[in-house]
Amino acid sequence: MVKIDEYLNIPGKFTLADVPDMIINGNLSMDGKNVVFNCMVDSENQLLMRHNMVIYGQIEGKDITLLNAGFRNCRSAGIPESKITYFKIEPYEIILGKAFHEEPTVKRISANINVLVNMFSHSPLKMTTPSEENPSVLKYVPSDILTAEDDEGIIRLYQTVGLASNRNKEEFPIIPRVEYVFHEDTLLMNAVAKIACARNLFSFFADYYIPLENFTFSEEDNDTDHRFTLLLNHSEDIETKNEPFIIRTDMFQSNFDIIWKEWCSLYKEALYIPTLFYEIICNRSTRINRFLNLVQAIDVYSVHYRDQEARAGSNKKKYLDEKNLLPLSFRIHDILTWLNDYIDLTADEIYNLSKNISDYRNYFTHFNPKLYVEPSFQEMSAASRILQFVLLAIIYKKVGISDEQIKNAKKYYSYGSLSNDLSIVLKKTNSNDFYYMFSSP
Repeated sequence: MVKIDEYLNIPGKFTLADVPDMIINGNLSMDGKNVVFNCMVDSENQLLMRHNMVIYGQIEGKDITLLNAGFRNCRSAGIPESKITYFKIEPYEIILGKAFHEEPTVKRISANINVLVNMFSHSPLKMTTPSEENPSVLKYVPSDILTAEDDEGIIRLYQTVGLASNRNKEEFPIIPRVEYVFHEDTLLMNAVAKIACARNLFSFFADYYIPLENFTFSEEDNDTDHRFTLLLNHSEDIETKNEPFIIRTDMFQSNFDIIWKEWCSLYKEALYIPTLFYEIICNRSTRINRFLNLVQAIDVYSVHYRDQEARAGSNKKKYLDEKNLLPLSFRIHDILTWLNDYIDLTADEIYNLSKNISDYRNYFTHFNPKLYVEPSFQEMSAASRILQFVLLAIIYKKVGISDEQIKNAKKYYSYGSLSNDLSIVLKKTNSNDFYYMFSSP
């Protein structure tokens, strides 16, 4: 894969796609974590520079394209008679290997996402005992390719092995790859969105943020000689863990096709629901806001997918207000009852848990100390972890992960703390005693 380092701090000639006769001299450099294009433009042409530009050119004979480029700042030369304006331009996407005059269409796109190595159950590298007959200590066993098809194309998951060599050592990094082949030509950024759709599903399997990285694409399905590198120049600055996934390939490889279809269906039916869930998984909010976002996400899911069940379960019209809205506690009660095979609570515990979580939410949204008692920090933290497991279980059940695997996932979630969290919110355990027990030296 071509690296952006090969293009940095080297003068090149570029062209604004809309004005093919206009030559722009400039170079690429790093500005913080992003790549910027530094260039000079005749003052008479500076009005042609705008946002969302396509700029293409060559640097030492290597083609490059800057997509969705907009200038960050500009300045005229300090000499009065100068007719040069200096621009610093920041593209949202950079294509290495070809000069495109517009956003290209693709048939195949792939991303090597390093953290997905934690999702695969088996390594393609096997250690062997060296001998005279078998001097090799490593054996490469190609991994099975997991495939699934939807209306737009085919997704493939597999692992391959790279080589990193220098004077002191040889390394063979395992490279997990997500690849998608489209039935029809698709705009590049729509293709990226398809990989992002898969990444979001795998984030639920991991229960943490997964970055989009290491993209390559080709304009033809079978064109292996003309694959180009895509750099997303505005990646999200979110901490990425490196921990085992809760759901791994051996848990879904037998029905990956069904799982992928269900996930794509959820995306089409109600994109905002998996998007809202994903934002929470990525730790975009903390403490009270995180708790409130979790409650909102589960409430939204209930309204959209389980409204009839929640109302039937309440069976008490007196609890409906003048707008026919169902109280939050009943929606949480329905969700917990629906998922109780994985949580294993009694009917009384489901009732109390639903009420307590609802009261916590109402305290912060209504702030009425006469009706609601402020939850402690430990109760808030425990309730958030419970709700996050509920959120994961909703997605797992919705896409078709088996009941047995979801029950097994409970053991891995938050390192098995769920039973303690339930005790705290159900007030079976004194939250302060629990806190000090684990914080004392």
